[in-house]
Amino acid sequence: GFGVVYRAHDVGLGRVVAVKVLSRVELDDQALERFDRERRAMGALSWHPHIVVVHESGRTGSGEPYLVMEYLEGGSLADDLTARGPFPWEEAVARIVEVAGALQVAHEAGLLHRDLKPANVMRGPYGEAKLTDFGIVGTEDAGNTATGMISFTLGHAAPEVLQGQRATTRSDVYSLASTLYELVAGRAPFLRPGEDSIVPAVMRTINEPVPDLGRPDVPAALAVALTEAMAKDPATRPADAAAFGRRLQQVQREAG
Repeated sequence: GFGVVYRAHDVGLGRVVAVKVLSRVELDDQALERFDRERRAMGALSWHPHIVVVHESGRTGSGEPYLVMEYLEGGSLADDLTARGPFPWEEAVARIVEVAGALQVAHEAGLLHRDLKPANVMRGPYGEAKLTDFGIVGTEDAGNTATGMISFTLGHAAPEVLQGQRATTRSDVYSLASTLYELVAGRAPFLRPGEDSIVPAVMRTINEPVPDLGRPDVPAALAVALTEAMAKDPATRPADAAAFGRRLQQVQREAG
């Protein structure tokens, strides 16, 4: 993540909150710009039930910018993977359908998330998914970040992003599908344990087909949906997050 997150108590309203603070070592112009993008993006989108709510923002007495967000004690989907291993496919699909709705709202607002992965999907109070960490959010016409730098998480970045091409909504769709893959398979699709270099994973992501999930209980239709959404050519992926969400809902219906 970006910044340091603290658990705090809002005395005025008697609630527990999460406070994200940009530390002193991160206080340069680029970091401040990135933090401001996150603040504005999450503030504009936090009405959505599957996006983490931002209550307020400001600066500490020593000038460090902060965000006050809802506190979600359920942790992230990455925490769940660590604690209990791969998800039942039905639960994984249900959570990603929720995130697809949140992502679609962001896209309709002209925003790309750029860093979709299990660690950036939190658990709400009823187990629902809540998308967070818009720290490298940007627009489709802004290059790979608003500062012109390439930023991604290896394991979930789309092939075209790894090749230095401009991110698009379909790059986010790829990362959303890759996140679902990891929830079901228990591992990111193209990462291998013990590799010292990122080069092999990058080359596999760019060149190799989506690996088998290794789960005989998973419907073939889900594997097909993942393959479509993680296609090497962005033009052949679902047109947007909503289309991918509908495709997953079709898998749910067919499975009964």
